[in-house]
This record gives sequence, C-alpha cells and structure tokens, in this order.
Amino acid sequence: TCYCNFKWLQLLDDGERFSKVADNMFDEFDTNKDGMLDKKELKLLLETRGEEWGLPSKDSNEHMEQLYNELFSLCDVDKSGEIEKVEFQVLLREIFDTFAVQLKSTPIFLSSK
Repeated sequence: TCYCNFKWLQLLDDGERFSKVADNMFDEFDTNKDGMLDKKELKLLLETRGEEWGLPSKDSNEHMEQLYNELFSLCDVDKSGEIEKVEFQVLLREIFDTFAVQLKSTPIFLSSK
C-alpha cells in the first residue's frame, strides 16, 4: 500500500483542525508555559519531530544548529525573541506543505504481509 500525502493534505485543508494540531504541539513544547516558544523550546521541538517532517536528523551534521537558528529567525516575524502561536502555525504549515509535496513526488510504499 502507498502511504501518500492524503492525510497531510486533509490536515492542511482543514484550517480549524490544523490550528488545533499546531496549538497542541506548541503547548507540548512550551516547557515553561509562558505562551511563547524560545529558541531552546523550538530546537527541542525540531529535534523531536523534525525527522518525521523531512528535516535532517539532529545528528546529521554540524550545521543543524545553524538551521534551527535560521528557522527561529524566519518564524519570529515580529523579532521579539520568542515565537507566538500564530508565528508557529506559519512555520508548521510551511514544513507540512513541503512534506506533503515530497510525499507526493516520492511516495512511501509499505508492504502488508
């Protein structure tokens, strides 16, 4: 069977459902519960979930710290030094969009025995 991007596309197309998923993920990694993600919290999230979304593994090379910093800077639109939920949703949508495109062009096939 083919594990394609159907579920990803459904999630991306359902704004309310996507917001809930993003908010739950945000809340899970907002370790100090201040309603914001700092660099350390975003890094933990990306290290924990990034490979699932097609990002390189945290141990893949010495440039991962730079990638995390660049993602943080891109996400922190208002340059407050912290990421708000709305900013996080934009980043997550971009990552999920990219992952869905990758799955469409290179589907993952699972055999059922």
